[in-house]
Amino acid sequence: MKAKVLVVDDDPNIRKTLSDILRVKGYETTTASTGGDAIAAAEQQIFSLTLIDLMLPDIPGLDVMARIKALSPLTETIILTGHASIDTAIEATRQGAFSYLIKPYQLDDLLQKIGHAVERQQANDEILRLASFPRLHPNPVIEVNAAGEVTYANPAAHRFFPDITSLGRQHPLLAGLSAFGEFQKSEPQTDIIREVDLGATTYELHVFYVQEAELVRIYILDITERRRVEIQLAAQYRHVEKINAQLVETNRQLEQAQNQLLQSEKMAAIGILAAGVAHEINNPIAYVNSNLGTLEKYLAHFFFIMDKYEAAEALPGTDLPIFQELRQYKAKINLERIRRDSRQLITESQQGLARVKKIILDLKEFSHANNRDHWVLADIHQGLDSTLNIVSNELKSKGEVIKEYGSLPQIYCIPSELNQVFMNLLMNAGQAIDAHGTITLRTGGQDERVWVEVQDTGIGIPPENIARLFEPFFTTKPVGQGTGLGLSVSYRIVEKHHGKIEVHSEVGKGSTFRVWLPVRQADTGPTT
Repeated sequence: MKAKVLVVDDDPNIRKTLSDILRVKGYETTTASTGGDAIAAAEQQIFSLTLIDLMLPDIPGLDVMARIKALSPLTETIILTGHASIDTAIEATRQGAFSYLIKPYQLDDLLQKIGHAVERQQANDEILRLASFPRLHPNPVIEVNAAGEVTYANPAAHRFFPDITSLGRQHPLLAGLSAFGEFQKSEPQTDIIREVDLGATTYELHVFYVQEAELVRIYILDITERRRVEIQLAAQYRHVEKINAQLVETNRQLEQAQNQLLQSEKMAAIGILAAGVAHEINNPIAYVNSNLGTLEKYLAHFFFIMDKYEAAEALPGTDLPIFQELRQYKAKINLERIRRDSRQLITESQQGLARVKKIILDLKEFSHANNRDHWVLADIHQGLDSTLNIVSNELKSKGEVIKEYGSLPQIYCIPSELNQVFMNLLMNAGQAIDAHGTITLRTGGQDERVWVEVQDTGIGIPPENIARLFEPFFTTKPVGQGTGLGLSVSYRIVEKHHGKIEVHSEVGKGSTFRVWLPVRQADTGPTT
């Protein structure tokens, strides 16, 4: 007689696939798409096994299992789920499930579990069928009275446990059996299952209370092989779960590394662009500066001639009409003011060009386009000043920038990367100040380390956020004002330099970020 299997799943493809496979394997199948349909089918016929999806559209899978077991206690159930955990599996088995499978499952695992479940159901059914004929039962059967004495043992029980009659409840197989009164409270013929380990063998005890005889009849099954397979499958599940967790973590780290790489590549592109722009601007600036120098000399010659002319103008015989006309024009254009302003305009233009030249040099210093990823001996103060000059336009509206530099040695580093750290800290300090405040830059050294400190009088950082500051994509800024990568990238750069970042903050008073860096790198030789 074919074993009957009820397949309950709201996915029509899964229902059909399982049903087709089981029919090929010799099972008689019925399918249901909802919990209600499954319960209705169980009311019409008894199934050896039900395969129930944990998440059904109308009734939870575990509730459906409970309703079907109430109709047919011997029907076994395997829970199918795509959202399982160890806790889910434990809860399912606690409520009476034979086992569980995680989608997508291996066909061999599925068929193996189905085979074991059907075998158990058929064994239980056989136990009930032979309950009145324990002598004929192929497995050990014993009967225990209220005093704990073994009043009967069939031939199989004597063969496997020759001393069970004399030892009674003192026999290791029965030592863990609960008090007789527990079974008196149960319904007649209720199957109460116990598991007992004797050495390397595991037995399953099916305990029935026979009310009319006031005794307990125990059917003993050797389930060692089934338990071995179950333990093996559980270990495989835990292994798969562990590997899955490792894959999720690896994927998170890869995503984090990819985004940091994109950020680094973006900064590299900006550095190269800045260096290119600085180079292109430097040439016309040089022309203008040179021309201003030449113009300054020409004007000096011109004013020298004008001085001689004015001296000659005072000599006798200069009362001709042409001299009168020149004197009137000179008064009209205010030649003396032109003389003064010309010198001032030249000076201001040269100062402006010097400022532009300084910005260009700072851009080149900030980008270090020719030295990216190269360890060199560098001046931290020079990097701070060049970075500060680049971001000064963003900070000037926020308040005053105070520099309190100590005496520092040059350190081995990648200057362009440290400049990126300084820029991120300075920009964050400026953005933390709502109205007008102060940003203080401090430097110092201790032993073979130097430190750079950026302090602001901004809004401060809540204590619960400090631990997450260096997480990728974590930001407290409004949407569109930050990527949440600045401090994360800075942390990686400082870590790459074998340094560390310390944070101290108080809400409403401001924050201080201190970057510690070694003077020398253990794995980096001197580079010039």
